[in-house]
Amino acid sequence: MQLLWFILLISILITVHELGHYAVARLCDVRVLRMSLGFGPPLLRIVRGETEYVIAAIPLGGYVKLLGAESDESIPEAARPRAFAYKPLWQRVLILLAGPIANLALPVVIYLNFYAGEERALSSTIGTVLAGQPAADVLLPGDRVVAIDDHPVRYWDEVNLLVQASPGRDLRITFERPGESHTITKVLTPRAHERRDFFGEVTRIGLIGVMPHYQLAQIGVEETVSVRPDVREPSPATRAGLRTFDVITSVQGRPVETWSDLERALARNRGEPLLVTYLRRQEPSLGWAALGRLEPGTAQLFPVRTTDGKTTRYDTGMRPGGLYIGHVEPGTPAATAGLRVGDVLVSLDGAPLQHWEMLEQAFESLRDRPFVLGWRSSTSAGPGTGAGELHSATLRLQPRTEQDEFHTESTLYVFGAAPSRALQPVPTLPIDGRLGWAVRRALATTATTAFTMLRILAHLAAGRLPISTVSGPLMIYHLAGVVAARGSDLFLGMLALISLNIGILNLLPVPLLDGGQLLLMAVEAARRRPLERRLRERATYLGLAMLGALMLVALRNDVMRFWWH
Repeated sequence: MQLLWFILLISILITVHELGHYAVARLCDVRVLRMSLGFGPPLLRIVRGETEYVIAAIPLGGYVKLLGAESDESIPEAARPRAFAYKPLWQRVLILLAGPIANLALPVVIYLNFYAGEERALSSTIGTVLAGQPAADVLLPGDRVVAIDDHPVRYWDEVNLLVQASPGRDLRITFERPGESHTITKVLTPRAHERRDFFGEVTRIGLIGVMPHYQLAQIGVEETVSVRPDVREPSPATRAGLRTFDVITSVQGRPVETWSDLERALARNRGEPLLVTYLRRQEPSLGWAALGRLEPGTAQLFPVRTTDGKTTRYDTGMRPGGLYIGHVEPGTPAATAGLRVGDVLVSLDGAPLQHWEMLEQAFESLRDRPFVLGWRSSTSAGPGTGAGELHSATLRLQPRTEQDEFHTESTLYVFGAAPSRALQPVPTLPIDGRLGWAVRRALATTATTAFTMLRILAHLAAGRLPISTVSGPLMIYHLAGVVAARGSDLFLGMLALISLNIGILNLLPVPLLDGGQLLLMAVEAARRRPLERRLRERATYLGLAMLGALMLVALRNDVMRFWWH
């Protein structure tokens, strides 16, 4: 089956490429002598009209033979009007470009098929507003952005794209707020954030500190609270038996869905007893499997009056659960530093840390640079373990090279700790003008992917990427079987990526490729006369040597990936 999927994949790519040449040649009234899918001995030959159609034994390429395409071909006078060499330059250029363009167009069709099947998209509703960020004093959870700089927006992707493209530039944000009868317009300035991409290069994007999800009312429990500046006592949450990672579902019988709902309910309290219901995760083990379930519970809290000498409030000991550690991977920087499940992060490089998202954003630019992390130890560790004490350590992210099932290596920078998140996405909306939306997304995805591939080629040429990253037919053979086993969508996705590769590579100015033929045409046009046969032969041999060397390198890399290790 893997061989069949490989042949199907290659056949589609070759057919699309050669059909591009064939179709434009016919439109330009050039006689097509032969269209061959594959090289070597023919397995099937059919003659229709003036064209011979061939399926050959080696499915690793193909060609369209046109009358007059060979420089030394002798063309009778009567046949010259339909010969390639006697056509106007613009028609010859179009015929050569048609193959690569067909390969570049195929991904658009595939991505269009993907996006056309989507009926709904995340709305431009604000789910979470990160404290200390540009949006903190302007937007609230539940606000829905309707325009940015008078550009109408409806979906979250549109908001994200416009904000990220505007680091340090004032934006006029127009939004609707629940309970308000009119829209509100405010000015926000996205902060500039440096992010390292796949190539290690730093790009600047704009961020305002909003997320397309609500934080459920998942709590962290602080063991003690300060009733006076020098006096601490067990918190009401601790006394009531609440635990870190519990999710509050109601307060005084009123439903609570998000952390914002819980905050408002607690802010109204003036010391009255609170009856809360919650869900607690239980993970019983069957020996061979672990099951996760949520069990409901009820607790009564008696908020205590606390003061820091300046302000007075009624505290329950319940804190936002987003910075509490839910998992620590052994052997990672987090584990080596002494972080444990239930610990709460409090600072990064001396600055207060209020959201895990801010830590992840910092990691995007840190990589191999050291950072100082501060945390408070778990209150569930028990007496004599330093529970509740503040700690700090200097850490570095751990580079880790991993190889996936596609035998592709990538380097990850690992911290080793993760939160126990309880999130709910913002509402979705039906997609207006689905066809136009799908076409725009398909074109944008194709353009972005093609740009990435061009960058990869540039980095390879400059030596910034190792030549070992080049893959050949054996890798494609392997990928065809792996993705086909996962479903048609992945198979089509890989087909789109390889088709883009073929389209771009064929446009390179290398003799034997379409781009090389275009280069020779440009030279002939500049000289106003054809190139000598000897020069064309040398160019052909040079192109053959270059492609042969590239194929040998790719084959060597494939052998090293699949058999050497």
